[in-house]
Amino acid sequence: MSQSRNAINWENKFQLNVWYVIRWSLWLDFKILFSTAFKVCRQEGRSQNGYGTRHEFSGKN
Repeated sequence: MSQSRNAINWENKFQLNVWYVIRWSLWLDFKILFSTAFKVCRQEGRSQNGYGTRHEFSGKN
């Protein structure tokens, strides 16, 4: 899961949500928390190419 949340399409985003639900653990939550804090401090993955943040979800790819 090295891509930022704004760099992936909606289908992959939903697949990652399912992956998370299936594999949930306290350790995974801590890993995500620390990874997020690191990326926020480094200001990584804040926007999708061509958009301020990400394109609007329309229910289609």
